[in-house]
Amino acid sequence: MNKLFLTSIGLCCLIVSSCRILSPSPEHIDKYTLRAQYRQDACFGRCPVYNLSLYENGLLIYQGERFTDKPGTWYQLLGRSETENLISKLDALDFDNYPTVFPSQIPDLAQRTVSYINSNGDRFQSAFKEQAPPELVVLADQMQEIGDTGEFTEYEGPLDLFGEAPDLEPQEIIVELRPGVNPREWIVNYAKQNAQYLERLAPNSNYHLITTDPNLMSAEELIPFLREDPEVVSAQRNRPVSPR
Repeated sequence: MNKLFLTSIGLCCLIVSSCRILSPSPEHIDKYTLRAQYRQDACFGRCPVYNLSLYENGLLIYQGERFTDKPGTWYQLLGRSETENLISKLDALDFDNYPTVFPSQIPDLAQRTVSYINSNGDRFQSAFKEQAPPELVVLADQMQEIGDTGEFTEYEGPLDLFGEAPDLEPQEIIVELRPGVNPREWIVNYAKQNAQYLERLAPNSNYHLITTDPNLMSAEELIPFLREDPEVVSAQRNRPVSPR
């Protein structure tokens, strides 16, 4: 009886151990099939910026970049029915007739990007802000809800598994301010983006050099907001000039 009991205990331990080994995890990410991705981009403020990657076996990877309560890499395992439901919804979307980016009239909204890889390995992608087909918005909302409320486990493996984000150097922007605007007072409006005032480009000129922190918001992301600013005439990247 005792021998049978011990044998049973041993089998249970073996089964549990096998399940842990066979259960999908980030360590074996290169062996899994990627089926979908969702990206939440920056807005003019402190919107969460993150990526979600869904694999065919239900593994969901969350990569938090900034303004999120889950910085770094996190993961969870979705149930089979939930995974199949998401993939079937993606399969039903009309990506062939979606533009890569839907037009937007609100520059300060966060852009949302949905990507889908079908069973043949073909990749489809479409991004939007306030305007998109309802079925695409519903799918994005569903993935966003999973990312915001799902029970994730932090991944503490090698930092270079998904590529550690580099600490980027400040980027320079040339802004032309309207006459009478004090540049040092004006730059305070962009403190959330860690924008810094550098200098006036020429005496009596309205052109000024500022920097933005690409670890919070890149120059390409900030420039559309600057151009909408009523105190700004123009804004452009300060790039090196080379002889032709």
